Amino acid sequence: MFFMKTCAFRIPDGSLIKTGLFYTDDMTNSLCHDMKPCQRLFCTLCQAKNDSDSASCTTIEFSTSGQKHRFVNGYEAVLNCPANCQTNNIIYVLTCACGEYDYIGSTRYSLNEVIEYHRQHVNRLIIEYLLNGEPFPVLCTCTENEIEKRRANKKRLYQHITHCTKALQLFLEYNPQYWSFVPMKVIDAQYDDLSYRNISDVIRKEDSIKIENNYLARIPKPPPGYTFSQRQQDAQREFFENFHPQHYQFYLTLDFYRATIVAVLPLQCSTILRHLIEILFVTHAETKLNCFNLFTGSTDLLYGLPYSQGRIWCENLLSPSVARFFPSNDTTTFIKTEK
Repeated sequence: MFFMKTCAFRIPDGSLIKTGLFYTDDMTNSLCHDMKPCQRLFCTLCQAKNDSDSASCTTIEFSTSGQKHRFVNGYEAVLNCPANCQTNNIIYVLTCACGEYDYIGSTRYSLNEVIEYHRQHVNRLIIEYLLNGEPFPVLCTCTENEIEKRRANKKRLYQHITHCTKALQLFLEYNPQYWSFVPMKVIDAQYDDLSYRNISDVIRKEDSIKIENNYLARIPKPPPGYTFSQRQQDAQREFFENFHPQHYQFYLTLDFYRATIVAVLPLQCSTILRHLIEILFVTHAETKLNCFNLFTGSTDLLYGLPYSQGRIWCENLLSPSVARFFPSNDTTTFIKTEK
């Protein structure tokens, strides 16, 4: 269990500082600091907690009787100071929607700001992998710095999300315009073709040929046993008619992680100290989505790739157009039903 005393400096009653460098078990049990909503009217993280229809309804892990976070490996961290999404200079943890991978980060900014940063890059990379099979070699609205974008592309945190079935299902649920880029099983595509009648203009214009050369040819090839239905192919062509690789459309407040703060640092904490505490957390919690730890110079050598290998990425993603006609029994879908 990790419990840090440094931030007793932020607590009005500083008497406990005089008891020594570390807290005893009795002190730890008597101190209950919580992660609470910020109470800001338009906060996209906290306000969503009470909205059952929101995509972010489980984004933040709050507490009312003392915050104690359990990592995927079972290691625990006790929050050392009252906090909310606006608290600065923090160590935070992100747990993927699949519940099998977690990530620890540190920032001098707030959780609200850092979640917005991750949100932009995760959505961008999911879109780029669906459309292009790899990141587009152009700058994006997430960052104007090419070096920063390349660094983000290599993050294990984002690489996992682009291969995680639950994350992809969640993304497609709130961004249905991208379903046409998810291959179907051949039999499902055949059923979809039976229900679809192409009434569009069959004359291939010069613009359509340009679209095919620039974008359609780059769409990742379906795995063996999968294909795109005629409905999907027409939707892909229509999608690219107004597409620009620097301006994506996606659900702006969609998050793929359950997030919380595990430690609050002194306001004047140095960057070196913040990173030192971060790497201690990473090492003890054995987080598989961080790129560094104290065991080895490469997390890839320690944990392998940040996603399961040997499976077909789209095998458990069921297109809504097919679900009406041929719902497979072995698929898992999180598609929201309309009320």
